[in-house]
Amino acid sequence: MICYRCYAVQHLPRSPVLIGYGNRFAEFLHQLGELAALRYLPDVAGIERARLEAYHAAEAPALNPGALARIPAHRAADLCFTLHPSVRLVRSRFAALTIWRMNVVAPASPPTGLDARTETALLARPAAEVEVVRLTPATAEFLTALAADRALGEACERAQTLHVAFNLAEHLSALLGGGWVTAAHLKRQHRKGH
Repeated sequence: MICYRCYAVQHLPRSPVLIGYGNRFAEFLHQLGELAALRYLPDVAGIERARLEAYHAAEAPALNPGALARIPAHRAADLCFTLHPSVRLVRSRFAALTIWRMNVVAPASPPTGLDARTETALLARPAAEVEVVRLTPATAEFLTALAADRALGEACERAQTLHVAFNLAEHLSALLGGGWVTAAHLKRQHRKGH
């Protein structure tokens, strides 16, 4: 309880809209020396915060996959995607998602070796409920690149540095089928001499 009390004193609400209150709680936990034995705790708090943000994010219609049929095949690598406003990625050096699920979804005793495992969580709410998905390192790298407005070809190359057999078609199908993409555009090509 001392963590909440200290946070409440040091970080008073800046707005009457309380949805924003607590947005720095994970950062606050990082600074608490007494939580050194619970190094994963700030990341677990980060997942919970991301879930709240995803739930309250703006609505947006999913991209119709048929819209991509108009893209010339030779320009496919230049496609950039706009991810759904609710999409959040939380990368952790620990098994933060596993720990979060054990406490929120299905309470259970923690397995051993959680400090040795890294996890990335994707949180999104393209429909009524927030989806929470564990990503492989390659998939996390792919989505991080897309979220930074990198072109599809570059995002795929980054993923392949972590997993040479990264399946682009499978990942595109999951992105579009999950409603995680709302728009697509072609990256502007640089002309020679410009």
